[in-house]
Amino acid sequence: MVLARALAMIAFAPDLPEDVFFEGRDGLWHSWWHSGAFTAPTQEGCIRQAEEALKEAQAVLEKADLLILTLSTDHGYYLKETLSCGSLVANCHKMPSKMFEEKVTSLDQSISVWESLLPLIKAKFPQLHLLWTVSPYRYAKHGMHESQLSKARLHLTIDHLIHSKVANANSLHQENELMGLMDKSMLCKKISESFAKNSEIFGNCSEFFEKMSENLLKKSEISSSNIGRDQEDSLPSMQKAAEESSDVVTSSLASTCDTWQHYYPAYEILLDELRDYRFFAPDMLHPSEQAVDYIWEKFRLAAFSPELQDCASQLYSIRQALSHRPLHPESEDYRLFYTQTQQRIEKFAQRFGFIPK
Repeated sequence: MVLARALAMIAFAPDLPEDVFFEGRDGLWHSWWHSGAFTAPTQEGCIRQAEEALKEAQAVLEKADLLILTLSTDHGYYLKETLSCGSLVANCHKMPSKMFEEKVTSLDQSISVWESLLPLIKAKFPQLHLLWTVSPYRYAKHGMHESQLSKARLHLTIDHLIHSKVANANSLHQENELMGLMDKSMLCKKISESFAKNSEIFGNCSEFFEKMSENLLKKSEISSSNIGRDQEDSLPSMQKAAEESSDVVTSSLASTCDTWQHYYPAYEILLDELRDYRFFAPDMLHPSEQAVDYIWEKFRLAAFSPELQDCASQLYSIRQALSHRPLHPESEDYRLFYTQTQQRIEKFAQRFGFIPK
């Protein structure tokens, strides 16, 4: 649920609740919604870092064609004291354990939150495709049995979302058939009710998303006021309105898209294909470096075009060369190696349009 909230904040940038920032026992300022990387000596510094990161993430998302979402666990830590920022925390920041309660997100709640969020995400970023994965990391602290149950619930959530008409609401009007007003009304009501029920996750930002869904319904009613017109006339006009409008909601009702959610079986590759403890790190919980390379190679072969595979191979080779630390940098051999590497970088940049780092 922390991931869902983070994606919602990046996509729509409602104002952060004031009490999301607090002064910790170490005298530093932290955020209940952020990791320790955003910690700062002052509240202003903490807020500034969070806002800058938010803007950077928004810029990336606006240009992205593919967003990979990895679900790891459905366990979460909640503040016993409910604040305006909600009670779900992204990091406990070494605060006393008595302040928190560990909860398991039910399958119904997980589906409800994501089903409400995904239509809005697709509306604002129509070019975006989602690639779901489940982390193969095993949560031993929950017990291996509970860890497996948690992974199973995550798999069920993803499978439901990929086949959900609500989560794929942008494609409800297929083959030039307009989405009916009743369907739109039910969708908006479902989204609004879900955000209202999950205020412990979104805090007072739930009201922001409720209003967004209400706006969706209003736009739906306007768009459907001429529902009796010939479809050949009405559909192009709706599409044109969506193209001309920057409103997130209008575009969601007028756009059509092929399947935009996908699944990559990283979890299954490690546990069902590799199936050996030698593919785990010494802690027996994380994948080993060899396993990570194997899963990446499988993904590269399945998802990359031949040109992109060539790009990735060259990029890896160049980065290996750049990471080389010579014993004798003044030697003729290293000078030749350096010159050849720079030539490879220039050729790479000319062909693929960016400079390897």
